[in-house]
Amino acid sequence: MKVTSTHISAINAILKSGKRDFDSDHFLAMLTGQFIIYGMDEPQRNYLAIALLAEEAFKAKQVEIKEDSIKTATDKSVTKHVSNYFIDFNKQGNVVGQIGGFTLNRTADLAPKDPVREADRAAFGTRFETSVLGLKASPDDAHLKWGVRKDNMGIKESSIDLKKMTGSLRNFAVRRACKFLIYDSIKDGIKIAYSLDDMNLSAVVRRDALSLRDEDGKSVKQKVPVCTSEIREIFRNWDYLEKHVVFFKDFKRVPPPWCIPTGTAADVKLWANYAAARAKKLQVKYGKANNKLYESVKNTVSEAAKNQIPPHTVRDFHLSKPSAFNPKYALPVDHEKHEDT
Repeated sequence: MKVTSTHISAINAILKSGKRDFDSDHFLAMLTGQFIIYGMDEPQRNYLAIALLAEEAFKAKQVEIKEDSIKTATDKSVTKHVSNYFIDFNKQGNVVGQIGGFTLNRTADLAPKDPVREADRAAFGTRFETSVLGLKASPDDAHLKWGVRKDNMGIKESSIDLKKMTGSLRNFAVRRACKFLIYDSIKDGIKIAYSLDDMNLSAVVRRDALSLRDEDGKSVKQKVPVCTSEIREIFRNWDYLEKHVVFFKDFKRVPPPWCIPTGTAADVKLWANYAAARAKKLQVKYGKANNKLYESVKNTVSEAAKNQIPPHTVRDFHLSKPSAFNPKYALPVDHEKHEDT
């Protein structure tokens, strides 16, 4: 993603107004409250930089920012605005075996640039690892092996020795912690700004694995991007998350990826297939339950088979309130353990 002169002009028009919410559909309107930024690496850096520079400009009553100032404000480790870089398990997390499974131990930074932020990170690590998304809450080897395979889809599940793949398990923990951070932030009244820039949204709904290459361009492994897992998580619980997550592209608010025009008609059809499959899975799982929740999901399955209109299937799935099946870690409901699908 490149920040263009058109982007800067729109931003400067908002700065000249002196009102952060001058354009309610622009990303800068998020500056009226607390938020956390998600997205691919370069767009995420640019959104963080724009947030930092615009906030400074508003406080100094400046009416413009320069395009060349963006490059110097894209260090995710120092920006005051939060992204999922905050998790930082890759540098300070080690997976260790324990009785009945594995756990993630996060080591302390003995010389942090920001002691308060470091303390917040440590507290988050504890909340995550003691939640139902933490590694030690997943003693099932099959579940952990599937998490490892997302990091390298070329590996056969039968050949995975979890004790020798702690690096991939750590990456799985990062993937799950990024999901947990969404809910953990919402509990504190923080909004989620999700950048869709530079993202292949068709690949997201198909859950495609992307090739990671070495310096010589040789494919090293096939990995399902973390963004894919995040967006599919948001889709599954959109009935709850729609009040807390805002999608952006080119710094402008856009509908979610499962709606036209953000997604193509072909994409929406695939999202509808996924919605019907999820509803059917919940129907099977809770088939012995005799309650309104189960009946609602059951109706979604039957209606999807009848009308075969993709946008209606997606709508009906979310109207059935599938988030009500989720655990307390995320939502104000009390149901089964989280499913990582």
